[in-house]
Amino acid sequence: MSSGYPNFTIKAKTFNELYPKLIRYVYENGMGSAPRGMKTRELVGLQFCLEDPTAAFCTIKSRKLNHRFAIIEAMEYASGLSDPTRLCSYNKNMKRFVNSDTGEFDGAYAPRIGAQINYIFELLKQDPDSRQAVININQPIDKHISLDIPCTISLQFLLRDKKLDLIATMRSNDLLWGTPYDVHGFCLIQQMMAVWLGVGLGLYIHQAASAHIYLDRFDQLDIVCRHKDELIDLKIPVFDVNHENASKQFRIFWDIEKSMRCNDKVDQIEYNKLSPSFQQYIDLLRK
Repeated sequence: MSSGYPNFTIKAKTFNELYPKLIRYVYENGMGSAPRGMKTRELVGLQFCLEDPTAAFCTIKSRKLNHRFAIIEAMEYASGLSDPTRLCSYNKNMKRFVNSDTGEFDGAYAPRIGAQINYIFELLKQDPDSRQAVININQPIDKHISLDIPCTISLQFLLRDKKLDLIATMRSNDLLWGTPYDVHGFCLIQQMMAVWLGVGLGLYIHQAASAHIYLDRFDQLDIVCRHKDELIDLKIPVFDVNHENASKQFRIFWDIEKSMRCNDKVDQIEYNKLSPSFQQYIDLLRK
């Protein structure tokens, strides 16, 4: 009997296992393309599957992932709150994407996700088999010239056999700078929705119209493939806050993060109000 899922060419239980496979597959099967004059190796219509969305963080040492930035970006997605000053303090390269007229990111994901996430929750509570649980990220307002056009088209939640799948659809995905952060951030949202609904986690499925490697950066990815078994000791917590308490937990988290970032202080009383996973995120930001 069919499982109801395709036979994924690229799949793995953890992102650490999946990432080197993905890099090699795109490089070996891709073709030349040079949008904006930047040479890439591009594979059109890529699809891959992460079997365990709680193992979505890249800890391959040679990738040198900015774990603090990854945590902040993912928590912004989950909370629906975007703060360019905050985000740029963890990754100064992000400053070039800020609109100088507004001081904001034109294509910020967080407010778009935040505006739709509660609807998705209520929809899946009422109709678990719904095919309409879609968060649209790339929208008509993005049809203009900008340095910050969302690479993600949509996030679709499918609840099947009491397990929540998430399908992320991308117009464009850079395997070096985009994929590791995208997968971690989206899997956090998948975990959050599963906790809210009281269901298990299914598959994380990622599909990209253009999956690409910039050729001037391939050496960095080649090193990742050659040293894929050398990992850093960093454990990312699994989301554990229900829908009723989420807003309050996020508010406390961001208050503590700001105090820590601006004053190098943590209010222990407030810290103790956080769930175990949120406490672990604060601990990782201090690491």
